[in-house]
Amino acid sequence: MPSFYIFHGWGADSQSNWFETFRRFLVDRGQTCHVPDFPNSQYPVYAEWEAHLQEHYPPLDEQSVIMGHSLGSGFIQRYLTDNDVRGKAAILVAPTVTNCGIHEIRDFFTKPFDYEKIKNSAEQITIFASSDDPFIPVSEVEMLGEKLDIEPMILENREHLWSPNFPELEELLQSF
Repeated sequence: MPSFYIFHGWGADSQSNWFETFRRFLVDRGQTCHVPDFPNSQYPVYAEWEAHLQEHYPPLDEQSVIMGHSLGSGFIQRYLTDNDVRGKAAILVAPTVTNCGIHEIRDFFTKPFDYEKIKNSAEQITIFASSDDPFIPVSEVEMLGEKLDIEPMILENREHLWSPNFPELEELLQSF
């Protein structure tokens, strides 16, 4: 049975956006779901987030489904680049491949991601983004899709995909 992990982004926590809605959705179906509150989310440091995950949560394994929102997707890309992990799925929501000019998150993007390694780290990778995201340009999402050889799901007019109502994600999670 898969274990699910939901990683928040910059300035967020485990109660932000759709995270608690989907944690409950998964738990109500008998699934294990971890939603870490990463330290210092206003001025995040990758090494602190990685240490928090490794110290407080079960290790990611071949049954893990990891989901990241915004910088949480940057965390996933860095984590999969820096660690030897093979999981069931990675779901990247409102992801980016650069800091998009946001100075506070630059620490996650100081060295290149290894996209070949990322592609081989999960059986399935899904990207969700919005056509009108005020933070992540569609061009960033398309670049990520090219690097991972997958077609991102660009949803119309859904801003930064922070609404608790996210039927496309619910449909995908039901497949697990």
